Amino acid sequence: MKLSRRTLLKAGSLSALALTFPQTGPAVAKAAPGMPADRSGAQIPTICGMCKASCPMLAVRHRNGHLRLTGNPVSPIHGNTLCARGMAAVQLLADPDRLKYPLKRVGPRGKGVWKRITWYEALAEISGRIKKAHADFGPESLALLCGSSSATFIRQLYEGLSSPHIYDASRSHSAAIRELGYGTVFGQVPDPAFVPELDQADCLLLMGCHVGENNQVSQLKQVCDFLNRGSELVVVDPRFSAMAAKADHYLAIRPGTDTALLLGWMHHILAQGLYDPFLAAQVVGMEELWEAVAPYTLTKTAEITDIPAEKIRRAVETMVAAAPRTVIMPGGHLSWYGTDVDRVRAQAILTALLGSRPSPSLPAFDFAGQRQPLSFAPLINQIGSGKIKVTALWGQNPLQAEMAPYKTMVALKDADFIFACDVLPSEATLYADIILPEAAFLERLDALHSWDIGEQTMTGCRFPVAAPGHECRDPYEIVKNIAEGCGQGRLFAARDIRHYLEMSLAEQGTSLAALQKAGGLLLQNKEAKSRTPLEADAATGPEAVLVPPDTSARGLTLPTPSGKIEFYSAWLAHNGFSPLPLYVAPDQAPEGYLRLLYGRCPAHSLTRTAGFTWLNHEVPENELWLAPSVAEPLGIVDGEEVRLENRDGFRSLQRLKVKVTPGIREDCCYMSHGFGNRSPFIQDAYLRGVSDSGLMSRGRVDPVSGTRGMRDSFVRLLRSGHDS
Repeated sequence: MKLSRRTLLKAGSLSALALTFPQTGPAVAKAAPGMPADRSGAQIPTICGMCKASCPMLAVRHRNGHLRLTGNPVSPIHGNTLCARGMAAVQLLADPDRLKYPLKRVGPRGKGVWKRITWYEALAEISGRIKKAHADFGPESLALLCGSSSATFIRQLYEGLSSPHIYDASRSHSAAIRELGYGTVFGQVPDPAFVPELDQADCLLLMGCHVGENNQVSQLKQVCDFLNRGSELVVVDPRFSAMAAKADHYLAIRPGTDTALLLGWMHHILAQGLYDPFLAAQVVGMEELWEAVAPYTLTKTAEITDIPAEKIRRAVETMVAAAPRTVIMPGGHLSWYGTDVDRVRAQAILTALLGSRPSPSLPAFDFAGQRQPLSFAPLINQIGSGKIKVTALWGQNPLQAEMAPYKTMVALKDADFIFACDVLPSEATLYADIILPEAAFLERLDALHSWDIGEQTMTGCRFPVAAPGHECRDPYEIVKNIAEGCGQGRLFAARDIRHYLEMSLAEQGTSLAALQKAGGLLLQNKEAKSRTPLEADAATGPEAVLVPPDTSARGLTLPTPSGKIEFYSAWLAHNGFSPLPLYVAPDQAPEGYLRLLYGRCPAHSLTRTAGFTWLNHEVPENELWLAPSVAEPLGIVDGEEVRLENRDGFRSLQRLKVKVTPGIREDCCYMSHGFGNRSPFIQDAYLRGVSDSGLMSRGRVDPVSGTRGMRDSFVRLLRSGHDS
């Protein structure tokens, strides 16, 4: 690909950054009718709930009844910065589409026909169903699909009921893979939201990390500071992303070959002796690693990845020259091709070869208690078959978060009983028998949030800036009432969420009043902790299928079974997996099809903000990135609308506009995730854009994480008049 920064900047590759750091005009909106008016001008610290970054924010009330949101300057890693999504959060308070009171289904599942009921009726039916299912069929008859910051307490209830079916899509597609990848190498897991080592780094490698488009403030501020120092940036991505436009070395890799590139870089480092000779005494498996990477010469790696060998060499030697001050961003969303733990392990091993390792203060990976992660497909099959009697949907939309949504729809239609709790009536709520209206995050207290920021931990609290609207209730109150109704009240001893938080803060020597007076954030120094996983409590229950190898080592320096960095993982081998990272070639596109890639839109939080009119004013729908060499033979011009069809015959419900750009490889196409909402009750989002997950019907399953890869889907373009 011949790329020109000038050409690609004109195409808008850096538009993401323009939405992130507005210098003036913080968001102001009319508050909900129930907002107290006796604290005009008050600054209330709280925590954003628009995405998993959970940025600290300040809410300022004005005498005219308006509310203004800004970043909280008390935070050393966020400052007074807030992204567009966070500033738009005020729209939730008076959103006409909000769930307002409990509802009971009176029509067919999926049609959205309900009647209004009381809280007493709703909670009595839910707790009664849970209690009966647990008594008659055991904890295996209960399932929870949860997400968002409000799921803390419902998860606690399901764990107290010993349910083995607790599924969080965000964790499965991100944290679980990262933990297995880095944990089996270092015994510790870095957090991509804030990487302390980056503050002193001279080189940064981003592999498929869309910094600036995922819009996590602390992460983006770090990367911007890094770039302002003039440090070297290496970006590997099939698409010319916002960060690729800033890169010193941009490698437009063939999709699915990232692990081969990492193995090729390791081969060059080992073959040329470009690593610290003292490293050999600190690792397990150096010889085995050399044997595994031996085939991946620069020439062979170039052939596999479609990157010139000289570019591969220059990039790795740039990283070596900056070592040990080279940082590899661990990444957020990681379920790509069904071989993802191997790819992330390879990233971790390359990190070690470059002389780096995670901070010793990070929590240890629990080798002894690690369980096989729960897979979505088997779970949804059990829901549809009736083996699971009660399913809870709590702040999660599996029809957008997972592939094959049509199979999920069928399973939800056939489910025994479903209850949902949410702020807005998403697609998933259409299948619920009972719907509970949750207070928006600006209207409630929540469980404490903590950030690891290097030598310190930061604790914050989400203080309410408005009274709950309509009949909405906070999650603690809802779950406590359900727990009491099904005989599990012991799990929630606190009277209410305020009492719960006061007890938690008392253990840290403070209180809600003191925390609020201090600006809503508590900074504490921490001591480096390094415990061996062999001292952890053993896992119990039938799901504990991953077990530690037999070893009696003590006095270890790293929390791995050997106490060393493990290129070769005896723990993985003991559990039947490859002890070294393996490259497995991805599926090939059928004739006439392109690989479908997806990413984040900086103006939206997946599907959570699809109905926000302010954000839709900026980005109303997604578009399809297409290379000129693909568009021209088909006669497709920039701005033309097409429909997409995957290899199994599933078509997009809507057409979407094509963006013809040299910033995408010709063997793939790209769209932003989070569009194509099918719920007519979120009016400004209904059928706006195209859902990428609706075009995903198959994918390889990672043997270690159990998570299905999301980037093995292929689509063809259907022009107007040819898509009926």
